[in-house]
Amino acid sequence: MRGKKRAQRAKKRAQGRAARQRSAPPTKGAKRQKSASSGQPKKKKRRSKAEPVLPGQLVFAEARIQDGRHWLRPDAVVVLLVKFLLAVYATKYGMKLHGLVLMSTHYHLLFTDVRG
Repeated sequence: MRGKKRAQRAKKRAQGRAARQRSAPPTKGAKRQKSASSGQPKKKKRRSKAEPVLPGQLVFAEARIQDGRHWLRPDAVVVLLVKFLLAVYATKYGMKLHGLVLMSTHYHLLFTDVRG
C-alpha cells in the first residue's frame, strides 16, 4: 500500500512540474546569452526606480558606461569636456555640485538639487 501511494505522489509531482514548465514564459529556464567580450554569461541588469527629489535634497548619483567600455579615460580633453557639460547642466537644472569622481568606466556625483 505504501509503495502505491508513494508512486501516486511522485506521479502528481511530475505532472505538476510538467504543467508549470508548459505555462512558464519562453525565456524562463533558457540559458543566458554569453557576453561577446568575456564569454561569461551576461548578468541581469537591475535598474532602480526614479524617486521624487525635494528642493534642497542631497543626491548621490552614479552611472556606468555600457558594457564596461573605457570611454571616460583620464585624458585631459575628456575630463575638461565632462566638467564643462556638468557645469552647463548644473546651471540649467539648478544643481549645486559637491563632488565628482570620474573613472574610466563610471562616475559618482554628489549634488544638492536646489529647485527639486
